[in-house]
Amino acid sequence: MAAIPVNVKQNIDKMYDKQRETQLQKLRESQQKATSEINLQKKQTDRDYYNKRNQADVVNIQSQRSLRERMAALGQTSANISGQIALQSSRQNTLGSLNERTRVGIRMT
Repeated sequence: MAAIPVNVKQNIDKMYDKQRETQLQKLRESQQKATSEINLQKKQTDRDYYNKRNQADVVNIQSQRSLRERMAALGQTSANISGQIALQSSRQNTLGSLNERTRVGIRMT
């Protein structure tokens, strides 16, 4: 087999190096574009989270205000409501216990 002349080998090496550098540059550009897009999405996600958290806070505050207004319209106070809730909860617990006992067939005495 004949030896490849040095200048031909150098030309092939230069072409290979140029082709390799072009491919590396395209990969770097692609990586930079992807990184920029991810950073943009992250900023948008952060903004969306902040806005949704604020919306949830507003809805909660409006619900509290509405509840207070309804309580005031009915002439009820927080203490009165707490007592009513405790009584309703106790009733629900008793009914739940009765239903459970009935379900498993135990008679109340």
